[in-house]
Amino acid sequence: WLPDGAPVPVPIDDQVQAVWRDSLIYVVTGWSDGTNVPDVQVYDPANDAWQAATPVPNNNLYKVFGASATIVGDTIYYYGGASLGFNFPAQDELRMGIIDPADPLQVTWLPPVSTGRTVYRPGCFTLAGRPHWLGGSAVSYNYDGLAYAGGAVVQPLAEVAVYDPVGGWLGVEATPEAIMDLRGMGGWPGGEVMLAGGIGPDTTVLASAWRIDPLPLGVPAANERQPIIRVFPNPARDRITVLLPPGSEGGMLELFSAVGQRLEVFDAEDVTVQID
Repeated sequence: WLPDGAPVPVPIDDQVQAVWRDSLIYVVTGWSDGTNVPDVQVYDPANDAWQAATPVPNNNLYKVFGASATIVGDTIYYYGGASLGFNFPAQDELRMGIIDPADPLQVTWLPPVSTGRTVYRPGCFTLAGRPHWLGGSAVSYNYDGLAYAGGAVVQPLAEVAVYDPVGGWLGVEATPEAIMDLRGMGGWPGGEVMLAGGIGPDTTVLASAWRIDPLPLGVPAANERQPIIRVFPNPARDRITVLLPPGSEGGMLELFSAVGQRLEVFDAEDVTVQID
């Protein structure tokens, strides 16, 4: 374990969190000191420093706790969560924020998309360039799995929802397992997703771990998986070696800084490229 990093400027809980370009961590909205906040806080691990980015609009369509997110390209996608109000109602909005690559602290927040499907604490991951939200619940609940509204046991959803950045909302597909109280999910370059723990039916805390193959809704078949690019050593100081998949000769590589600035463009004359 590394030493603790710099403390987050606005203390936060149940926030949205996602990584941009393998460099910056975006912490979006969440619960702080008795309310949901609009803050967008960006952590730079290389410099152990926080900065404030463009906040989300200061209303209950954007300010939530218990949502989950991913970043695809330069766009933040976060969905669901619970807004401030009587019994913390679960929300059906999908929100999108476009990060400016030239200045990653500038985020353009788009009008939310109403999906007609409320969700709280789903797991979020990306497959084939599309955000997916797995499981979660249709109503908000406290840490014990009991609904804020009425105190009944909340049951998890056995569903995955998918958004296509090109075509829009794709909809919902059934899944074999019902699970909630998730956040992010791990993944392999080939497309499989790792899910560990969570809450199952009747507030059962799960010790299960699943390796999930690409799911059926709008996901390419296995033979269409994305090629793997390997970079080593990582971290590096003076030189890195990039191993490209076969057939990549003749292409181009773009090198970006940790803050998203394009530093250089390289011709890939071979599948092995060394960069000084």
